[in-house]
Amino acid sequence: MEIRQLHSFVKVVEYESFSKAASSLDYAQSTITSHIKQLEEELGAPLFDRLGKKIRLTEVGEHFLQKARQMLELYEESRHIAIPSQNPEGTLTIGAPESLAVYRLPQIMQAFRRSYPHVYLTLKVGDCPDLNEYIQNGEVDVAILLDIDLNTYEDLETELLLKEQMVMVEAPEDIPLQGESSEPTALYTEKGCSYRLLFDDYLLHHQITPHHSMEFWSVEAIKQCVKCGLGIALLPAITVEEEIEHGKLKVQEWSKPGVDVMSILASHKSKWKSPAMKAFMETTREYFQGVND
Repeated sequence: MEIRQLHSFVKVVEYESFSKAASSLDYAQSTITSHIKQLEEELGAPLFDRLGKKIRLTEVGEHFLQKARQMLELYEESRHIAIPSQNPEGTLTIGAPESLAVYRLPQIMQAFRRSYPHVYLTLKVGDCPDLNEYIQNGEVDVAILLDIDLNTYEDLETELLLKEQMVMVEAPEDIPLQGESSEPTALYTEKGCSYRLLFDDYLLHHQITPHHSMEFWSVEAIKQCVKCGLGIALLPAITVEEEIEHGKLKVQEWSKPGVDVMSILASHKSKWKSPAMKAFMETTREYFQGVND
């Protein structure tokens, strides 16, 4: 069993494709196929079910995936024992919800790549429950979460980066409310978002009964709907700064005593922190410290 075979297996799982895995590793597809076949022969069982053009992990493949990731992590750890931490290299997978991935991470990634050009970054976007799962199973090395509680995630090391300002947004006064009712439509982020319940609390406290509600996966989609008068939404202030500046959205600051929506740096408690991972975490801290200042 060779490290390159394990790399090939994990990439096939990640991309759900032999050809895409081959492209990401700069291999011929036949090489990937050979690596998987050699692993299956050594394990004595198939790792994938081939269902037409689709592939799916077998039960053996599911169990082996966790072990393969652990072996690759141990390999990376041992390979970097003698490498100075100021010269990190390798690969790093980071995670974030959409709002932070769009409005925070580009600056962080730019600063990181400038300082550490030999580290290859990949990004996984998801809501906080998904990101927690990604960290737990090793798909993500480090994530920036958006949540109201540092202690939600038992197996994760969490660190407060910033208390994010939240705003309630609606269309400017010259844009009429769409629909027959005088009550607004509540425009929600998808289920699992930490501040969705805070939106419900706000509506209840202000005795607002939405005529209708709509659920979106994208902050950008919510903003466009708010701007045309479709409804109201609670969003991180950083996502609507440009619209506020140009008068495209009417806003009011939102707060709930004792409750903060926080950007949180998170990683698994048991995960070895490679030089690349440590460097990314420090770059992230420096960025948020600049925002705080």
